[in-house]
Amino acid sequence: MSVTYYKSASQPAFSVAVTASLPVWERVLPEPNAKIVFRQTHQVAVSYYTPLTLNTVYSAGPVTYGVPATTTYFLVAEDNFRDMSGGMLSFERQWAAVPTTWFDREDFPFNYPGYIVPISIGTRYLSSAPTEWPTYYTIPYTPSNVSAGDRIYLDGSYTRNSISYRVNLFTTANDRTAGGLYVGVGKILPGTGTFSSGGLWVRRADQGRSQPETIVIPSMLQNDYALTSVTQIDVDLPAMAQFTPVDSIGNSVSYLSTGTATAPNSSEYATAIATNSNLIAECIRERWLGNIYVRRIRLVPAQ
Repeated sequence: MSVTYYKSASQPAFSVAVTASLPVWERVLPEPNAKIVFRQTHQVAVSYYTPLTLNTVYSAGPVTYGVPATTTYFLVAEDNFRDMSGGMLSFERQWAAVPTTWFDREDFPFNYPGYIVPISIGTRYLSSAPTEWPTYYTIPYTPSNVSAGDRIYLDGSYTRNSISYRVNLFTTANDRTAGGLYVGVGKILPGTGTFSSGGLWVRRADQGRSQPETIVIPSMLQNDYALTSVTQIDVDLPAMAQFTPVDSIGNSVSYLSTGTATAPNSSEYATAIATNSNLIAECIRERWLGNIYVRRIRLVPAQ
């Protein structure tokens, strides 16, 4: 059986790869009939095959084959090589345009931090020296707005056994609390011996989440693309910092405090919730096709 290959009058013996099929479009994004990626079969004499350089811009010549002339397509692969006999080679070239940003949604388990925003009812109140009992402390506290089981925030200083201490902590008022007299707390205050002076500010802490919690939440996936390289990706698709609370020396924490103890602090986080802000749960950059890279940013609502 003989095989005859036909070439154009200007082509010398299939020494240049010729298009041997119409474009076959691939569905790669969740958009009906989006013309983003296509393949075309080519043929060439095997001795003349030379790989085309990635990023080469597609040119259909005088025949467009239905490829949009207003969109730039880049070579992203050559594959599916086949021996056609008679010294002929068949292969496919894959071409892709750089997609525009698109969004998707997906349920995602996110580890939300614990946080408390101290709230003063009227003002915060300065106490006098605490009293130590076998299993708890009582802290003099005139206002009657704290009951057993309430979260409270203690900050300030005191002197105990001639040593000065400063504290900044959250705790829960225990059943020794008596409204308008004192707040009962566990054995949480540093030091030993008798309290000789007091300067603790007592505030009720009504807002927040007492413990870190993993919540399955609807997340938004933002997909950004760029024609780039491993040395240029930080410019074209810079990494986005993942939401990771840290303490004042950079250690990861799961509980947000006030002031400069953590970043963000509890007040800043409460503001993010109030303004319906999103947190970056993940940022992944990887090669998509050829030298087109994708950056996938997962956003979750602050809550």
